[in-house]
Formats: sequence, structure tokens, C-alpha cells
Amino acid sequence: MTLGETDILDPGLSIHPSTNLTRTMIHPCVDPPLCDNCTRLELSFFDPLCPDCRNILLNPSTTVPQIFAIMRQWTPQTQQSLELLVDEILKRGANINDRDGLTDMTLLHYASKSGAAGIGDPDSAVRIVTMLLDAGADVNIRCRWTNMTALHYAAYFDVVPVLKILLKATKALGTCFLLLTDLFLSQIPPTSSLTPTTSFWNFLSGLIVFLA
Repeated sequence: MTLGETDILDPGLSIHPSTNLTRTMIHPCVDPPLCDNCTRLELSFFDPLCPDCRNILLNPSTTVPQIFAIMRQWTPQTQQSLELLVDEILKRGANINDRDGLTDMTLLHYASKSGAAGIGDPDSAVRIVTMLLDAGADVNIRCRWTNMTALHYAAYFDVVPVLKILLKATKALGTCFLLLTDLFLSQIPPTSSLTPTTSFWNFLSGLIVFLA
């Protein structure tokens, strides 16, 4: 697929053949572009729903750093258009684990929080995260500024459907089970004959079933 072959995101949001699957990079920090009409209206953000802004986005000369700059905008118009933004970045040959030079966030980081209530679209976030994971996105990458992984962002912004996917991808359910068990057992004196109760195991099992 070339840059000019499509202006609309494929429904399946599949990985592009042009995507760089080997070398990662940190893209330089730039400002988001803005169309002349939005500039005249003194709007302060790039609006993917504006026809002129959208034309800028779909123009092959618009760079990956510029699209990352658009992604940083915490507006409903941007977050609900993240599928298109991710698609345009990958069409330009970016690596699935490339980072934004300002936030140090990857596409997976951005996608994981894009389903936040009142701002984003949880269903879209699930589709993007699933595609990125299938394409080899690294769930263990931490933002150097916040020390947060995609899982942390999904939890912080309360994007439960994405959180469930990332828990499975990181095998965090098993870790959670072991940590809670260790915590329980650490409260029992070494000489005690007390063992974990049925209710305790039911609680852990229920938690895993809920998150699975």
C-alpha cells in the first residue's frame, strides 16, 4: 500500500507493508499543523473533522512528528479519530514502537488512553490496541517521563476494555494472583496453622474471571 492509495482507514485496521518492523526511533518534537480556515477562526488545535485539516493529514508530505503532535491533543475530535492518525503514521513507514519526542509515548501508549470516558471511543481504542499488539507492539515499553506502560495508562484513564486486553498480553493476571497470595500469606505468623480461606480463593478467582 502506498501513501496515495487510500484516504480512508481500512475497517480491519491492518498493519501496512511499509511499516518499519526492525528499527525504532524517537521522532523530533514539532507543533501540529493547522489549516488556513482554522487559523482564521483562531482555533488553537488541529481538528481531524475539519475538511481542510483532514486534507493536511492525508497529504503524504505531512510528517510522522506532525501526526504525533496531533495525537497529543486531548480533545474529543482527536481522540475519536485516533484510528486514522495511527493508520497515517504507519503508512509513512514508522516502526510500531516508535516514540513521540515530546511525551516519549508510543502508539500503544496513546491508543491505551484514547478510550477515556467523555473524550475518546472505547471500541476504537480496543481495535487499535488489538491491531498494534498483533503487529508486535511492545507492552513493556515505559514512558521515560512517567515510567508508565500502556497498561498503566489504560488503568489511569479507566479504559476497562483495553485494560483487559493488556492484562492478558502482559500475563499480568498470573502476576496479580501471585502477588495477592504472597500478600495474604505474609500476614500469617510462621507458627500459625491458618490457611487461605475458601472466600479468599473465591475472591481471587472472581477477580481473574472478571478481568479475563
